[in-house]
Amino acid sequence: MNSRSVRASILGVSAFLFMLFFTACGGGSSGGGNPPPPPPPPHVTNVNVSVDVLTDRHFISPFIYGVNYPKDAAYITNTNSTLVRWGGNATSTYNWQLHTYNADDDYFFADFDAGALNNPADSDSAQFIKDVKAAGGHPLMTMAMLPWVAQTAENGVNGHWSYSVAKYGSQCKVDQFNTDAGNGLEPDCSTQLSANPADAYFPLLDDHTQACPSGNCLYRVDWVTDPAKGLTQAFGGGACPVPFFSNASCHLYDMDNEIDIWGGTHIDIHPTQSGYNELRDTYLTQARNLKSWDPLAVRFGPVSCCWFFYWNLNHPSDNKGAHANIDFLPWWLNDVYWNDQIAGTRSLDAFDIHAYTDASGSGLSLAQQQALALNITRDWWDPNFTTPAWFGSNSVTSNQALDHIPFRIQRARAMANAIYPGTPLSFTEWSFAFAGEPDFSTALADVDAFGILGHERVTYATRWTAADPANPAYNSLKLYRNYDGSNSKFNPIS
Repeated sequence: MNSRSVRASILGVSAFLFMLFFTACGGGSSGGGNPPPPPPPPHVTNVNVSVDVLTDRHFISPFIYGVNYPKDAAYITNTNSTLVRWGGNATSTYNWQLHTYNADDDYFFADFDAGALNNPADSDSAQFIKDVKAAGGHPLMTMAMLPWVAQTAENGVNGHWSYSVAKYGSQCKVDQFNTDAGNGLEPDCSTQLSANPADAYFPLLDDHTQACPSGNCLYRVDWVTDPAKGLTQAFGGGACPVPFFSNASCHLYDMDNEIDIWGGTHIDIHPTQSGYNELRDTYLTQARNLKSWDPLAVRFGPVSCCWFFYWNLNHPSDNKGAHANIDFLPWWLNDVYWNDQIAGTRSLDAFDIHAYTDASGSGLSLAQQQALALNITRDWWDPNFTTPAWFGSNSVTSNQALDHIPFRIQRARAMANAIYPGTPLSFTEWSFAFAGEPDFSTALADVDAFGILGHERVTYATRWTAADPANPAYNSLKLYRNYDGSNSKFNPIS
């Protein structure tokens, strides 16, 4: 048999065996095998679900729909922003007469002209209040508690910056537009220089009973009470009631900004790290002074920056170890409460902290950043959410149960309710723009955030900063406050 005949025989046998197997298994359209039995019917269970839409309902505070530094007055009107904050690092050194501020560690500790609402006139804090009110919003101002305010804006030759290269020598970095303005670090980029505050600042005192150490001092009492440019006069009348709490005045003040990190942000005028006793005493003094100057003042504090500093301060001696190892925020609330009990009057009207999640989008792809933005809002409310932020695997306090689970709103509300009852919660800075402000994930996260703030009974909140009208997130606020362009708003009941 030749090779061709062998191959043909093999193929024929193979085909026969295949057909035999196929027929035995019931294959083919006319095979003689039995078809497989039909699957059993699915198990059916009757479930009755009752939803009581009247259970656990509560009013939503109108003041959670707030922003920091909107583009202009029209923004406030078009979005019906309820709360407009004059805040941030710059306000800690704002000069209410010259309308200037020091840019601190954010930009080479130099003095600059203030600005707001894309209107030069609104660099005046009193005018800002008036224009926010005229646009339909309520201003939340910042009362500076540090003892220095900016001089006139730097012009490259007047020396109004804290770390002159000519005076202190070469530094780690300098301002590209003013190479004499350094960042306060020696060329090794770690050794801190000591500044003379008088180079870039004027003293800020409480009132005229205090001696002015130089010929140029400003006074908080004048800033609040001046009949022409004072904050009280600008605030005027009106009522701003909030659900569940007694606050009804519209004279809203943050007591400075992120006071727990003054020793970094404002190291030129606060060279030591903030301490427990210092922040209690400074707050009590300035909050009580403010109330004496403006009896309608609603005071927000301590305006804490972030998770680590909720629980710890970095002062070398005035720290947690010197205070029975008690976490900072509970300690501060408790000491303010007991001092107020002794004084017979409140000094704290709203418990204000900043609500950044501390997560980072650095090194992530765009898709991962978008996913992070949409997931991380659970930081605020979910009791089972382990944060992807650094503190999810690095505990910074042994006193807080499950501190890898932020549960931020409920944790903060419980703290205030337990220690200083009757104190509403405020988040005056928050952001979820991990994929960038223009990205649609930011808009979706903002929609979620406003809903969470309402559902979880936060009383005051302001986004940092206001979303640009060119970006989708601008419409996230409008969805709640002016969804049809005719000022129709989200239901005020959750």
